[in-house]
Amino acid sequence: MGSYDSINYLLRPSKQIERKIFIETLLRLSKLDYHINEYTYLGMGSIHYADFILFHKYLMIDELICVEEDEIPNRMEFNKPYDFIKLHCPKSIGDYISSLDENKPFFVWLDYDNYLSENELSDTRSLIHKLKPGSILTLTIQADPINLNKLVDQNEWNNLSYEDKGRRKLERVRELIGKYLSDEIMPVDLGFNNLPKLYSK
Repeated sequence: MGSYDSINYLLRPSKQIERKIFIETLLRLSKLDYHINEYTYLGMGSIHYADFILFHKYLMIDELICVEEDEIPNRMEFNKPYDFIKLHCPKSIGDYISSLDENKPFFVWLDYDNYLSENELSDTRSLIHKLKPGSILTLTIQADPINLNKLVDQNEWNNLSYEDKGRRKLERVRELIGKYLSDEIMPVDLGFNNLPKLYSK
Protein backbone atom coordinates (compact mmCIF):
# COMPACT_ATOMS: atom_id res chain seq x y z
CA MET A 1 0.00 0.00 0.00
CA GLY A 2 1.38 3.41 -0.94
CA SER A 3 1.67 6.24 1.58
CA TYR A 4 -0.99 8.14 -0.38
CA ASP A 5 -3.65 5.91 1.23
CA SER A 6 -2.76 7.02 4.75
CA ILE A 7 -1.37 10.53 4.21
CA ASN A 8 -2.74 13.41 2.17
CA TYR A 9 0.41 14.96 0.68
CA LEU A 10 -1.42 18.27 0.29
CA LEU A 11 -1.73 18.59 4.07
CA ARG A 12 1.72 17.48 5.26
CA PRO A 13 3.59 20.58 6.55
CA SER A 14 7.06 19.16 5.89
CA LYS A 15 6.19 18.37 2.28
CA GLN A 16 4.76 21.84 1.76
CA ILE A 17 7.98 23.33 3.14
CA GLU A 18 10.03 21.17 0.78
CA ARG A 19 7.99 22.30 -2.20
CA LYS A 20 8.32 25.96 -1.21
CA ILE A 21 12.11 25.56 -0.86
CA PHE A 22 12.29 24.05 -4.34
CA ILE A 23 10.16 26.81 -5.83
CA GLU A 24 12.17 29.60 -4.17
CA THR A 25 15.48 28.00 -5.18
CA LEU A 26 14.43 27.44 -8.78
CA LEU A 27 13.02 30.94 -9.10
CA ARG A 28 16.41 32.27 -8.03
CA LEU A 29 18.16 29.99 -10.51
CA SER A 30 15.87 31.43 -13.19
CA LYS A 31 17.60 34.77 -12.62
CA LEU A 32 20.99 33.12 -13.24
CA ASP A 33 20.37 31.93 -16.80
CA TYR A 34 18.57 28.72 -15.88
CA HIS A 35 15.41 28.79 -17.98
CA ILE A 36 13.42 26.67 -15.55
CA ASN A 37 10.15 27.12 -17.44
CA GLU A 38 11.79 25.26 -20.35
CA TYR A 39 12.73 22.30 -18.16
CA THR A 40 10.83 19.02 -18.00
CA TYR A 41 9.73 18.06 -14.52
CA LEU A 42 9.94 14.37 -13.65
CA GLY A 43 8.44 13.34 -10.33
CA MET A 44 6.36 10.90 -8.37
CA GLY A 45 2.93 12.49 -8.31
CA SER A 46 1.09 10.09 -6.05
CA ILE A 47 -2.67 10.40 -6.45
CA HIS A 48 -2.67 14.06 -5.39
CA TYR A 49 -0.21 15.52 -7.95
CA ALA A 50 0.61 18.29 -5.46
CA ASP A 51 4.11 18.94 -6.82
CA PHE A 52 2.88 19.09 -10.40
CA ILE A 53 0.20 21.65 -9.62
CA LEU A 54 2.61 23.95 -7.76
CA PHE A 55 5.54 23.63 -10.18
CA HIS A 56 3.29 24.35 -13.14
CA LYS A 57 1.67 27.32 -11.39
CA TYR A 58 4.75 29.00 -9.92
CA LEU A 59 7.58 27.82 -12.18
CA MET A 60 5.47 27.77 -15.36
CA ILE A 61 6.75 24.32 -16.31
CA ASP A 62 4.50 22.79 -18.96
CA GLU A 63 6.43 19.59 -19.63
CA LEU A 64 5.44 17.32 -16.75
CA ILE A 65 6.11 13.59 -16.41
CA CYS A 66 4.73 11.54 -13.55
CA VAL A 67 6.27 8.15 -12.79
CA GLU A 68 4.55 5.89 -10.25
CA GLU A 69 5.54 2.34 -9.42
CA ASP A 70 2.25 1.57 -7.65
CA GLU A 71 -0.20 -0.33 -9.82
CA ILE A 72 -2.94 2.31 -9.81
CA PRO A 73 -2.83 3.70 -13.39
CA ASN A 74 -6.61 4.19 -13.64
CA ARG A 75 -6.76 6.17 -10.41
CA MET A 76 -3.69 8.18 -11.40
CA GLU A 77 -5.14 8.95 -14.84
CA PHE A 78 -8.49 10.00 -13.37
CA ASN A 79 -6.84 12.36 -10.83
CA LYS A 80 -4.58 14.16 -13.31
CA PRO A 81 -5.10 17.92 -12.81
CA TYR A 82 -3.81 18.69 -16.32
CA ASP A 83 -4.27 16.69 -19.50
CA PHE A 84 -0.72 17.45 -20.59
CA ILE A 85 0.85 15.49 -17.70
CA LYS A 86 2.42 12.35 -19.12
CA LEU A 87 1.80 9.40 -16.81
CA HIS A 88 3.97 6.28 -16.72
CA CYS A 89 3.55 3.34 -14.34
CA PRO A 90 6.60 1.10 -14.87
CA LYS A 91 7.52 -1.80 -12.60
CA SER A 92 10.39 0.34 -11.33
CA ILE A 93 11.62 3.92 -11.74
CA GLY A 94 14.84 2.50 -13.14
CA ASP A 95 12.95 0.95 -16.05
CA TYR A 96 11.74 4.39 -17.10
CA ILE A 97 15.01 6.29 -16.63
CA SER A 98 16.64 4.57 -19.59
CA SER A 99 14.04 6.13 -21.91
CA LEU A 100 14.72 9.76 -20.90
CA ASP A 101 15.57 12.25 -23.64
CA GLU A 102 19.24 13.15 -23.06
CA ASN A 103 18.87 16.38 -25.03
CA LYS A 104 16.36 17.96 -22.64
CA PRO A 105 17.14 19.67 -19.33
CA PHE A 106 15.24 18.02 -16.49
CA PHE A 107 14.22 18.94 -12.98
CA VAL A 108 13.87 15.57 -11.26
CA TRP A 109 12.51 15.02 -7.76
CA LEU A 110 12.59 11.40 -6.64
CA ASP A 111 10.54 11.59 -3.46
CA TYR A 112 10.80 8.09 -2.02
CA ASP A 113 8.60 7.17 0.93
CA ASN A 114 10.81 4.28 2.02
CA TYR A 115 14.32 3.71 3.38
CA LEU A 116 17.59 3.96 1.46
CA SER A 117 18.51 0.76 -0.35
CA GLU A 118 20.40 -0.30 -3.46
CA ASN A 119 17.30 0.41 -5.61
CA GLU A 120 17.35 4.14 -4.79
CA LEU A 121 21.11 4.33 -5.27
CA SER A 122 20.78 2.58 -8.63
CA ASP A 123 18.12 5.07 -9.76
CA THR A 124 20.35 7.96 -8.72
CA ARG A 125 23.40 6.56 -10.54
CA SER A 126 21.36 6.00 -13.70
CA LEU A 127 20.02 9.56 -13.65
CA ILE A 128 23.45 11.09 -13.08
CA HIS A 129 24.68 9.37 -16.24
CA LYS A 130 21.52 10.08 -18.23
CA LEU A 131 20.62 13.70 -17.46
CA LYS A 132 21.80 16.56 -19.63
CA PRO A 133 24.32 18.93 -17.99
CA GLY A 134 22.45 21.75 -16.27
CA SER A 135 19.67 19.43 -15.14
CA ILE A 136 18.59 19.43 -11.50
CA LEU A 137 18.33 16.19 -9.50
CA THR A 138 16.81 16.03 -6.02
CA LEU A 139 16.30 12.96 -3.88
CA THR A 140 14.33 12.75 -0.63
CA ILE A 141 14.15 9.62 1.47
CA GLN A 142 13.39 8.46 5.00
CA ALA A 143 16.36 8.85 7.34
CA ASP A 144 14.92 7.08 10.37
CA PRO A 145 17.46 4.78 12.08
CA ILE A 146 14.74 2.19 12.76
CA ASN A 147 14.65 1.43 9.04
CA LEU A 148 18.29 0.30 9.09
CA ASN A 149 17.03 -2.97 10.59
CA LYS A 150 15.46 -3.73 7.20
CA LEU A 151 18.88 -3.82 5.55
CA VAL A 152 19.55 -7.10 7.37
CA ASP A 153 17.84 -10.36 6.39
CA GLN A 154 14.92 -10.87 8.79
CA ASN A 155 15.84 -14.44 9.74
CA GLU A 156 19.42 -13.38 10.45
CA TRP A 157 18.21 -10.35 12.42
CA ASN A 158 15.99 -12.44 14.70
CA ASN A 159 18.93 -14.65 15.71
CA LEU A 160 21.34 -11.83 16.57
CA SER A 161 22.09 -10.48 20.03
CA TYR A 162 21.52 -6.78 20.74
CA GLU A 163 25.24 -5.99 20.31
CA ASP A 164 25.50 -8.04 17.12
CA LYS A 165 22.46 -6.26 15.66
CA GLY A 166 24.27 -2.94 16.04
CA ARG A 167 27.41 -4.32 14.41
CA ARG A 168 25.46 -5.93 11.57
CA LYS A 169 23.55 -2.71 10.81
CA LEU A 170 26.84 -0.81 10.66
CA GLU A 171 28.31 -3.41 8.30
CA ARG A 172 25.31 -3.20 5.98
CA VAL A 173 25.36 0.61 5.86
CA ARG A 174 29.09 0.55 5.11
CA GLU A 175 28.46 -1.96 2.32
CA LEU A 176 25.67 0.18 0.92
CA ILE A 177 27.19 3.67 0.89
CA GLY A 178 30.71 3.43 2.33
CA LYS A 179 32.32 3.52 -1.11
CA TYR A 180 30.81 6.96 -1.76
CA LEU A 181 32.33 8.56 1.34
CA SER A 182 35.86 9.66 2.15
CA ASP A 183 35.42 9.09 5.91
CA GLU A 184 34.65 5.77 7.56
CA ILE A 185 31.08 5.38 8.79
CA MET A 186 30.98 5.13 12.57
CA PRO A 187 28.23 3.90 14.95
CA VAL A 188 27.44 7.48 15.98
CA ASP A 189 26.59 8.25 12.34
CA LEU A 190 23.58 5.95 12.52
CA GLY A 191 21.83 7.94 15.27
CA PHE A 192 18.63 9.91 14.83
CA ASN A 193 20.39 13.28 14.45
CA ASN A 194 23.34 12.09 12.38
CA LEU A 195 21.81 9.69 9.86
CA PRO A 196 20.28 12.50 7.72
CA LYS A 197 23.72 14.17 7.62
CA LEU A 198 25.31 10.89 6.57
CA TYR A 199 22.83 10.43 3.74
CA SER A 200 23.38 14.03 2.63
CA LYS A 201 27.10 13.40 2.36
